[in-house]
Amino acid sequence: MDTTYKDKIEQADVVSFDIFDTVLIRKVARPTDVFRIVQEYFNAVSPHFITADFAKLRVDAEIEAYKTINPNADIDAIYGIIARRGNYNEAFIEALKRAELDVESILLEPNAAGVKLYKQAREAGKQVVFISDMYLKKSFVKQLLKKNGFDEWDELIVSAEDGVAKHDGTAYARLFTLFPDSNYLHVGDNEHSDIHWAQAYGIDTIHLEQNLKKMSYETQPVSQTAQGGMLYRSSLQSSYSIEDTQHSMITGIIAGKIAAGGLATHAESIGYSIFGPLLLGYVQWLHTQANTDGVDELYFLARDGAIMQRAYDEYWRERALPSHYLLASRRLYNLPKLTGAFAPEDITFLTSTDYPLLVSDYIGRLGLETNEPRVRTVLQQLGLEPETRIDTSLLQQRMKAAFMLLADVVRELAHKERTLLLDYFREEGLKQGMGRNKAIVDVGWNGSMQRSLNTLLKSEFTGYYFGIHDNEVTIPMGNAMGAFLDRRNDLTKEQAILTRGAVEVMEYFFTNPAQQSVVGLKKHGKEYVAVTAEEDRDETMLQNLREIQASAVDFISDFRKCTAQLPEAARKISLDVSIRNAVHMYYHPNDGAATVIGLVAHSHSIGVPARFIGSPIHDRGYYLKHRDALQKEYDIAYWKPGFIKNAAMKGIPFELS
Repeated sequence: MDTTYKDKIEQADVVSFDIFDTVLIRKVARPTDVFRIVQEYFNAVSPHFITADFAKLRVDAEIEAYKTINPNADIDAIYGIIARRGNYNEAFIEALKRAELDVESILLEPNAAGVKLYKQAREAGKQVVFISDMYLKKSFVKQLLKKNGFDEWDELIVSAEDGVAKHDGTAYARLFTLFPDSNYLHVGDNEHSDIHWAQAYGIDTIHLEQNLKKMSYETQPVSQTAQGGMLYRSSLQSSYSIEDTQHSMITGIIAGKIAAGGLATHAESIGYSIFGPLLLGYVQWLHTQANTDGVDELYFLARDGAIMQRAYDEYWRERALPSHYLLASRRLYNLPKLTGAFAPEDITFLTSTDYPLLVSDYIGRLGLETNEPRVRTVLQQLGLEPETRIDTSLLQQRMKAAFMLLADVVRELAHKERTLLLDYFREEGLKQGMGRNKAIVDVGWNGSMQRSLNTLLKSEFTGYYFGIHDNEVTIPMGNAMGAFLDRRNDLTKEQAILTRGAVEVMEYFFTNPAQQSVVGLKKHGKEYVAVTAEEDRDETMLQNLREIQASAVDFISDFRKCTAQLPEAARKISLDVSIRNAVHMYYHPNDGAATVIGLVAHSHSIGVPARFIGSPIHDRGYYLKHRDALQKEYDIAYWKPGFIKNAAMKGIPFELS
């Protein structure tokens, strides 16, 4: 295709380019979404304030101007109608018009495909013309072109000033007058005005479709995984509400990234289009909530806090609160608390699991050995072998009895670890008696490490989470803990699913690919180092995760760059908008998402066998012979829509179940 385009340029004497959506693109899904942002910008930076629905007012005024004044009416005519309809004075209208021009300048950027063809035309020595059916002044259009790197051209035709347009063919007639007896090529995005009318004049054409429309076809794997069709359809259905405008900005940024070839894999697409907006909403909420609560320092807990801190620092930069990455795990924080008489919850911690473990797993995850004399004696006394699987209520009681009898051994270990852990905390600036102005940050779900830190340091930390459950341990903590998705509050079905059915998917997104589960702490010289569990981590899964997280941070960076000059109200993304793409992926996974996420082997704790997040284990032939197996696997699948999609891709009809 590029060769064909290059040949067309070579054969032409004059190459004309449409401007908007061809060489310049707005980082919104629809051009009219700019007007909702204009209202937010105007109300923030001007001494005036508009309460009317400006987006609708602006669109209606433009339609009226074209119908009653001139088919090529300019921005002054449009704002004259707005002044009449709203009874606004001249100063108000001029400020409002200036706000629109400012926002246009902020949101426009070069379109990679258009830039490439423009450069080819200039390098080939062709005469270059820019043509636009546009209400803007020619002087302002010149500024926009030069600002975005289009420094040289031979002619600029703007309908509002030149009185000719592409939509009725008169602009092409003007082209013939300006450059007679030439071979012409026109490049544009609009099928009617850029392609049909140009061809009607015998002009060769290159059709550069709008980025969002190209993404909607979902013919390319990356566009599929980015939910391109869903994003396109939802943009067409959008109103001018602020939430729809936020979604429009997100969609426009994603479409531009895909069109520029910036997403090469399914994982990158998931990160940029799904996890990126989700993470953006979270770090915006986190910073706002921390400042509201008077928090002055954040401690991001390992392992999930690594990507949270990275995203937080990238978005807030110089405005970010001081933060630290703190080694953490339930094992690391809970065991050092067990220095006194065991309470029932202590025994629950020592024996908790959602899968029948071996005796050696229970003992080993504390860092003890089953052949240690005191341990071996207790196990023999209770008739427990290292390879005994604790899979009955009687054996569960014996395992609890074993830890009661091993209390002195556990307390010795706890005391040793407690001393080292408190030293580490002091090194990180944590000390006893700290108040609510210090906050820990973690993915969730019950705040157990926050409670452990409070106990260990006799403090009252604030806790911020991606999500928390609604239960007997979270409810009493009240506003000492808060969450982006807080199930103690009334969540919608879409909000709640990310902390219920999609928990394992979310945990995968937040997992630190560079660090395994922390089970202990040791000191090398002056440095504290995590002791990590030996986990069988698939390299493909890790590489996908690296790409997902890197692309998510890229999205946050691109969003920040795109919106940096907009007021806070226009940059703030609502909860529902930030989770929209993730919720759609959860319920309607496509091939790319189902493969990348569904085939991840997930385990809830050390010693518990991992299983796929959302995929059958075997191939079609196995289930033809074992018809009940598919249903059993589905019943325990973490991500059921992903399981169904992966079954279909393996050629396994779910009716077999």
